[in-house]
Amino acid sequence: MRRLVCVFAALSACLVVTQVATATSRVGSVRQFRTQAKDTYCVATYFPGSGPPTITCSSKVPLNPPTPKGPPNQCIGDPGNGLIVNHRGRARGFCLSQNPFVGPFTVLAYGKMIRFHGIHCHAVSQAIGIRCVNAVGHGFSMGSGTWRLF
Repeated sequence: MRRLVCVFAALSACLVVTQVATATSRVGSVRQFRTQAKDTYCVATYFPGSGPPTITCSSKVPLNPPTPKGPPNQCIGDPGNGLIVNHRGRARGFCLSQNPFVGPFTVLAYGKMIRFHGIHCHAVSQAIGIRCVNAVGHGFSMGSGTWRLF
């Protein structure tokens, strides 16, 4: 009987750990990283049920030309300087209403890569900056005051 109680207790503990791990994974995930040059800052987010995984990057230095702001009349008065890509769609510009340069950012050293739910970002060099590509080959590069969508 004692052995049966021990086995039951161990199985119950495994079930609780499994439920906690599953609940935590439903909460979502956020990763913040930046270039060594401190000119490009990125945030990777995924919250199941509220949209696809995305990576947004913003430039701390003015971009020439400014990034597109999205559809006409969408973000009047907000600066550009932000690019976004999700795990399958085309990259695009986005409205930037707040300072995204606050928080604990991991330094993505040149030559290193971060993978996040089907999107990967590679810190290419100081001249090129960060290059982010999704699962279907769409993405962007941003760094040293320049950017490019592909």
